[in-house]
Amino acid sequence: MAAALSRAILRFLETNGNRLDLDLALDWRMLAFTAAVTSLTCVLLSVAPALRAVRGQPAEAMKASARGLTTDRSGFGFQRLLVVVQVSISLILVAGAFLFVASFRRLVTMDPGFRAQGVLQAAVELGKQDQDETVVRQLLAEVRGTPQVESAAATTNFLIGSGMWSLGIRTDSASRESRFTWVSPGFFATLGTPVLAGRDFTTNDGRTSPKVAIVNEIFAHTFFPGANPIGKTFRTVREPNYPEAEYEVVGLVKNTRYFMLQAAEPPMAYGAASQFPAGVVGTMIFIRSSAPLPAVEGAVRRRIAAWRPGAGMQFQVFQQRISESLIRERLLAALSGFFGVLAALLASIGLYGVLAYQTVRRRSEIGIRLALGATRGQIMQLVLKEAAVLVFFGLVAGLLGSLAVSQAAASLLFGVSARDPLHFGAAAIALAAAAATGSIVPARHASRLDPMHALRDE
Repeated sequence: MAAALSRAILRFLETNGNRLDLDLALDWRMLAFTAAVTSLTCVLLSVAPALRAVRGQPAEAMKASARGLTTDRSGFGFQRLLVVVQVSISLILVAGAFLFVASFRRLVTMDPGFRAQGVLQAAVELGKQDQDETVVRQLLAEVRGTPQVESAAATTNFLIGSGMWSLGIRTDSASRESRFTWVSPGFFATLGTPVLAGRDFTTNDGRTSPKVAIVNEIFAHTFFPGANPIGKTFRTVREPNYPEAEYEVVGLVKNTRYFMLQAAEPPMAYGAASQFPAGVVGTMIFIRSSAPLPAVEGAVRRRIAAWRPGAGMQFQVFQQRISESLIRERLLAALSGFFGVLAALLASIGLYGVLAYQTVRRRSEIGIRLALGATRGQIMQLVLKEAAVLVFFGLVAGLLGSLAVSQAAASLLFGVSARDPLHFGAAAIALAAAAATGSIVPARHASRLDPMHALRDE
């Protein structure tokens, strides 16, 4: 199991762009250490019952056995305490599993402001002699002219996991930084980002025409609060290779996630690619197609290679890039879910063991109750009541413990409160169901006991 689970964790961490080469051979020193810890745990947990056994008085033990466990259950307080502790710790793990799984589910089902399905990223490396506006514009035309390509657009920055560009922005009402990227016409249509007002960039937005920008909703609320941003202007703060410039807002688009899905949408401004002050834009391209993306990649590769032999090309499926950005969340959800299920299973087994042991020790009591007219349902209720008390105290302690430690995981959660009562309640119900499963078997065994056999054995 150790070898198999180690490989499974490694597969969770691997991506197509980040292969991990780790030696997963089991080291004898590690195995010796873990075996020693396991053995020591078993020995220490055996000390308490062993000491109680050797200190007991024979006469008292025989009397207690004759009376059954109804009148003297002090010898089983330690077992009960262990079950309560086990249930409480299990609830902490199960609650954590619910929170991490819910957080991961929120991330993969959220609306990031764009449609990643059917989108391919292409980064093309042209020679230095080809770094001019005419060649780069032709590159985009070659990609758009490839069969099965529905739309394509260039950008200075890929979304999710790429670099972050920021510029200082000044308006009459605000002065602060905003994310800034330059894109070609058709960028928003290619990514499926709705243009809420105004227009997209066009070929008329050239290097010599007035500078224009398209902004997102947060940008509009930040720099033009309560006003229609279309037609408004803002100025960028001067930086190396980025001179101070005035931009007119010609469009408003929906908020989108930028560098990572886990971070809130920032104020975002888009400039026309033809007006990029630091050079030319066009070697980083988003491609949309309804055809299988591997086939589209092959077609684009052949088209560019025929047009510019020797050009370097790197492709990646946009959805795959997003998936790779969620490795940590996916791993946390998988590991917490695994340990949550394991904890619930162990709690169920622990409860079964204690109840089964107590049922055997109470054979005479159960036999007498059956002989005096108790029904099998009443016997099951007797055993299940004992389990319910243990589970109740375990759940109470576990809920208190979960609330105490949940804040430590708050920074790892997305869209889920670290103290969400729904998830804590669901965890408690799930663990109670697991505990009930472990309690029913000894309860049924007790109810099926033959009273004559029990009394004869006694």
